[in-house]
Amino acid sequence: MKDNIDTLYSQILKLADRIEANWLMYDNSSDDFYKVALEESQDIDFKPLGEIENQLHLLENPYVKSLQHPSTFSEFHFEIFNNGKFLIEILNWNGGNVNCHNHDFSGVQFQLKGRSLNIQYHFEEDKQYGALKTGKLSIEDISLWNEGDRTAVRHGSIAPHAVFHVSKPTTSLLIRTAATKRYGEQSNFFPSLGIHYGVHSTSQRKKATALRLLSKYNTKEFHKTLQHTLSKQSKSENYFMILKLFSILIQKENVFILQNFSMTNDINAQLVENCAKVYASDKLNNQIYNCEGLSDDDRTALYLKTSQFDDDSGLKVNNFLNELKVSQKIDPDKSQDFFLKSLTTQEKETALKMLDILKK
Repeated sequence: MKDNIDTLYSQILKLADRIEANWLMYDNSSDDFYKVALEESQDIDFKPLGEIENQLHLLENPYVKSLQHPSTFSEFHFEIFNNGKFLIEILNWNGGNVNCHNHDFSGVQFQLKGRSLNIQYHFEEDKQYGALKTGKLSIEDISLWNEGDRTAVRHGSIAPHAVFHVSKPTTSLLIRTAATKRYGEQSNFFPSLGIHYGVHSTSQRKKATALRLLSKYNTKEFHKTLQHTLSKQSKSENYFMILKLFSILIQKENVFILQNFSMTNDINAQLVENCAKVYASDKLNNQIYNCEGLSDDDRTALYLKTSQFDDDSGLKVNNFLNELKVSQKIDPDKSQDFFLKSLTTQEKETALKMLDILKK
């Protein structure tokens, strides 16, 4: 088996050579990279790399070993090729989801193991405030990524998407360009907001961590410090700060901070409203992730419920369900009933509250 993995890796290195040569025909344009990667990779079976033990074997390769670096993207991020212009990486997930985002690269995604639900969105922009823009986030398209599927990954604002890793585990391989500066910073999208993710820097994360710690032993100082911090930060920084602290801020002794902040102006009210919906969606997704007895079809159906924030998106979900094969039994209402019956009384109460928030 190890010999087979070594042979596959040799094929991957030859693939990289072909991609590099043929990409020159497009003058190394990141816009067109996915076309080359799709064409050149069609005869390669990457599936054996969906197994962790085979990835660990590759990790013994001195060149592969030299490519490794810290990353929080997936539970085990594994880079196997990088020439500075494009790279090949493997992402290992044990369920969970990635919120709506766009890319500063283009490429091709290969589903090696498990099922994922891919939801492509459209963000209709209304106003822009620096790194933050307001608008409306609606579902544009829905697809299931099953083992063996290949999907083009488009750049920039063309196809922002969210991914729900339905199976446990799921593994994907990505052939993509390096970050392309002209695409701008990666943005994350929420029910009525789009924000450059770069504002959520390491120092901002540490600030939120420190405030969370402060809230545990000095409530009065936490209130004072947080209110001062919110008065000095940008709108984007405030959004991510409130989102990271939301579970604390909705507690009885702290909720006045959210109420006062919301009453300051319409934008701040919108920041809090978006945080509430994202918190509700994430809370439900965590319950779905941890609920025993759910099938992949059940999780798919439930994730469809937590991914829509407007009536138009509901129509897209219904169209998607109607187009599925008869053999694919995905029924959101039936799965929701089964899910709620699987919860404790307190968990069910929380889930119903979160579903209610998403409907508003």
